Amino acid sequence: MDPLMEGGGWVVLTEQPNPMMAHWVAGGVEAEGIPVHVEENNLQDEFAVAQRAMGGLPIRVLVPKERYDEANTVFLNLSQPIPLVDDDDIEDEEELDDMLEEHESKVRSVGLILILVLLGVPFVIWQIMTRVFGYEG
Repeated sequence: MDPLMEGGGWVVLTEQPNPMMAHWVAGGVEAEGIPVHVEENNLQDEFAVAQRAMGGLPIRVLVPKERYDEANTVFLNLSQPIPLVDDDDIEDEEELDDMLEEHESKVRSVGLILILVLLGVPFVIWQIMTRVFGYEG
């Protein structure tokens, strides 16, 4: 049995589908000063290691029982999307509309350039083939 679980002092905060997500959660909780343990290092079983790496077996993130509520609050905050623009930075709706319009304009420009490149490449290749190599196809 895992020594962390023997005394019953540790509880499962969450189960994550892969090691990257489990360690991301653990890092966020640990950054707040809460002890955390990622239960994944069972290297004697190759099948379990492979299944965990592919997301087949969940990886448990454990915290001390007495710090569970605090750790859960941190975990829930980690799950919240981060706003791209801070509401305090926007003084009015017009400024936000201008920012969105500028962004849309840049996206349209990049899309147009991409389309021109994708359409232009076959034409350039055809020109090279006909002029340099005498291809008549």
